[in-house]
Amino acid sequence: MQTYFDEMTDSLFRLQKSDLIHLITTYANSNQGYREFLELRLGQPGEQNGASVEDFKKAIDNVLGADDLGPFLPPAKEEHIDQLVESIKELINKGRAADVIEIVEYSFNYVENIAESIMEPDDFLSQCFDQLIDIHILACQSSAIDPQTLAERLINLENNDPYNVFLVLHTRYADLLNETR
Repeated sequence: MQTYFDEMTDSLFRLQKSDLIHLITTYANSNQGYREFLELRLGQPGEQNGASVEDFKKAIDNVLGADDLGPFLPPAKEEHIDQLVESIKELINKGRAADVIEIVEYSFNYVENIAESIMEPDDFLSQCFDQLIDIHILACQSSAIDPQTLAERLINLENNDPYNVFLVLHTRYADLLNETR
């Protein structure tokens, strides 16, 4: 017995490509969350869709940039940030660790700014920031980044940090820096 999901999947497979694209874009035009999800998916760098790191940064700008944030982080925004973190994490598995380093560093600014703009930052943003740091560390390991280059990047993050979020960032990377020396 087929489930509703199975029936829906079968119906979608029977559609012509142009009709499926029309269906997806029509829904994306009426649903901001879905549109942002698509932007992240289509912005992933790689050979499958030819998207560049700059395309992914544009998707990050659209998801995290222009905002109507009030004093609290809305649940929908948390979901978008979660999707962003998951999308970035997937890039490492696709062999794009060097791109991930750049993309995570680009994302750091948005997470900092969001934390600064809401009245009561919660554990969600701290967890998100920690996840991004963990992804960054994994990407650095996977890309075998030069230890001197990594140290310079960390110093740059610490020096250009108005909120002191990166104040002790080098301690999180101590093992990686020691391993690669």
